[in-house]
Amino acid sequence: MIGTLTGAKILRFFATGGNPLFIIGNTAVDFQNILFFSDVYSKFKLLGGAQLSYDFVRKFLKGVSTSNRKNKIYNEYVEHGGAMDFLSNDGLRALKSLSPKNKILNISQKVLIGYGNIMSYLGEKSELAFRLAVYDKVKGDEISKFKKENGRDPDAKELDDIMYEATRNARETMDFNQGGSWVKAADNMMPYLNASMQGFRRPLEYAKNNPLGFANSLVQASIMAGSVAALSLAALMRSVEDDDDEEKKKKILDVLESLSDYEKATYHIIFTGKKDKDGEYEYYRIKKLPVLSVMSTITEQFTYKYLLSEVGIKYDVDQEVINRSIEASTPLSPSDIKSRNPLISALITYGWNEDTFTGEKIFREPRDKKIAATAEGLYDDKVDQIYKEIAPSLGLSPIRTKAAIEKIVTSENTNPMISIFYASANGFFNKDGYGAEFSDAFSNVFDASARKLKRFTNKDNIRYKEEDNIENQEMIIETDIYNKEQKVYNTIKNTYKDGKELSNGELVDLIKTNFEKKDYKKYAKKYYAYIKNMNIDRSVLDILYEDTPEVQALRLYNRYGSELNSEEKKVLSGVMRKANMRLSKQAIYIYNKKYSNRK
Repeated sequence: MIGTLTGAKILRFFATGGNPLFIIGNTAVDFQNILFFSDVYSKFKLLGGAQLSYDFVRKFLKGVSTSNRKNKIYNEYVEHGGAMDFLSNDGLRALKSLSPKNKILNISQKVLIGYGNIMSYLGEKSELAFRLAVYDKVKGDEISKFKKENGRDPDAKELDDIMYEATRNARETMDFNQGGSWVKAADNMMPYLNASMQGFRRPLEYAKNNPLGFANSLVQASIMAGSVAALSLAALMRSVEDDDDEEKKKKILDVLESLSDYEKATYHIIFTGKKDKDGEYEYYRIKKLPVLSVMSTITEQFTYKYLLSEVGIKYDVDQEVINRSIEASTPLSPSDIKSRNPLISALITYGWNEDTFTGEKIFREPRDKKIAATAEGLYDDKVDQIYKEIAPSLGLSPIRTKAAIEKIVTSENTNPMISIFYASANGFFNKDGYGAEFSDAFSNVFDASARKLKRFTNKDNIRYKEEDNIENQEMIIETDIYNKEQKVYNTIKNTYKDGKELSNGELVDLIKTNFEKKDYKKYAKKYYAYIKNMNIDRSVLDILYEDTPEVQALRLYNRYGSELNSEEKKVLSGVMRKANMRLSKQAIYIYNKKYSNRK
């Protein structure tokens, strides 16, 4: 019930059953699972990958062109225990489990199920093709092994045993029917928790049963990741042009920095050497298998460091990206608790202004400015018109509302068909009607489909990282100053509370111990004023004794907002009188000009 009420079933449908592109990411994960964590194909993974690709394509094409009932291998597989649920159908099962009594809702459910059957078709064929490829390969290998050992063909009973063994191997490549009762129960509220657990369990079982094979897989996966990273970097370095050698080096580093930490931790990045009209660099991305992502990411980072150092470019290994890959490799990380349930994820995304999945800010507020929520993303082309119309009328942020809703229904980048749904909604607000909306929507479907594999770097990521770094440094500095100021305040207060007094020399020593020489005079005046009247508002003292007019104006705004009411003016005047201090004229001018409603 909790899962239903919090949108878990809606998310399942749009992420899998109702998503025609689910096949792309899932195929990469299934491929890596079979290649690296089974002994079905060659131990030399490059050859094994070629063998698996060949078998998969054959089985996939046959599955698409032939009904299951006419597929001999499929019938054998099912008869020997191969029937199982597929992840691509997970959303459909969730949708079918609903029993709406309302006639309109019942019809809507049937329409969505029909739509989901079409959208999940290729995904199901992909998952089935991998299992049939493994089944057929193991069956063929076991028959050959039997003939070699016994000098004859297996009889019906022996062949039946071989088929059961082949089916067991095929199912174990990834069996989402497995899982403990508590994980399956939690999966109702936290979609795909069980899938993550099974994805984690499979490599652990392989490591337990074949530690040497597991180590061999890790080494070869790392070598492959490093090789791909080296080729990708080479393509990038060839495409970056500049007459000035130092400037070229800087551009190369900037391109790498323009990839988000999430992209680098979650995907193998393959630069093509091409650029778009805005100067952004084209790259293809292949999803990393979570368990292998740590070793792959570490290898990629050190490959970058080594190859760039060879051409005189200093590259620092990105520890944050490695940390992200470590977190992504576990089936239930701390961030998963806030991101797996759709409703909780939506509320946190909106309230914290941060994407619970990628960790990136939703709306970047201009520095030193306070923007009303209703204006956030109001003129952003990436925010659909429906959010711009409805969110402000409810006092909400358009851009954060969009991000929150998409935690439940997924986004266009995850499921390109969401573009069609947005077109239907946006058409209500478009003076040109539905024609233009649907024309753009179908264009967006193809663009979003392409973005699943092909993307471009984003120079804004460099600026975002710099801004975040500056904010972090400012926070560290301001926190240190605040702690020292409060420490001195409390020392003074406690001394006088005990009936004692601080001599001038003791106060000076206290100030010298905690603050820089250039600030001695300011703090001496502030704390003398505080000693004279300890009931004085400390935050107002901080404003009065701020030397820089711009900072004084900002502190005034942070304390009182864009306009002081009569009571606030009275308190402020009282503190100024007791402290024998006044706001600087320049600070008042800046406040009135920049922050006040009276400007």
